[in-house]
Amino acid sequence: MRWRRREEGENPAWPGLVDVFAFTLVFIMLLGFGSASIEEVKALREEVARLQKENARLREELEECRRGPWAKIKDKLKEIHPVLRKKLSKYFMVELKENELEIVIKGTPEISFDTAQYNIDKEHDRDRLHYLSLVLAETLSGQPFYILINGTADPRTLKDRGIPPHNNIQLSALRAANVSTLLLEAAPGLGDYLRIVGLGVQGVEVLLPPEVNPDEYYRIYRIVYLIIKVDVEKFIKQTRSGQ
Repeated sequence: MRWRRREEGENPAWPGLVDVFAFTLVFIMLLGFGSASIEEVKALREEVARLQKENARLREELEECRRGPWAKIKDKLKEIHPVLRKKLSKYFMVELKENELEIVIKGTPEISFDTAQYNIDKEHDRDRLHYLSLVLAETLSGQPFYILINGTADPRTLKDRGIPPHNNIQLSALRAANVSTLLLEAAPGLGDYLRIVGLGVQGVEVLLPPEVNPDEYYRIYRIVYLIIKVDVEKFIKQTRSGQ
């Protein structure tokens, strides 16, 4: 008789087979109790207990295989999401995106930049980032995560002045780098977690009426935000080592 396998390669009959195997052995052993000595009965009972324990372990392993590694990673993100949301709710929006396996952190209001600038001059924004860094350092310490710092630029062409940034991609990367610097000022230990990403141009350039200030209109595209993701390699190592 052949069992059809599911798409992911798991045989749904396996848990049942484990039970049948273990408890058939137990049944055979119990048949010998009638003519066995006290020592033999004791040994058989110990073997029954061992087989029951082994069966429970096998069922647990099968359940873990059924769930798969991505489910475990999702659980890890679900573990820290409510912690971050509670601590950061005053200054940041913290959103768990289960399908993307990530947590997105954006300022409320968003942390934005002046036209063609990559430094954060507003004291309130600097204070928010310092607070964010302390929370991240405390929450993620020793955990298998990394943090993408995503900088963006608006769709207008940046004129090359002969010094960096030479284009919109460099400008967006410098914005992310500047935010990284501010985070490390308050929590130097975050350095192992940060990844700087220049996303370049965001949005579409449009023809604006004369009364609209283009610098203010395009501000929504000049932002920076963070994404927390699980470092799969570190996660597997920690899982195997039992941490």
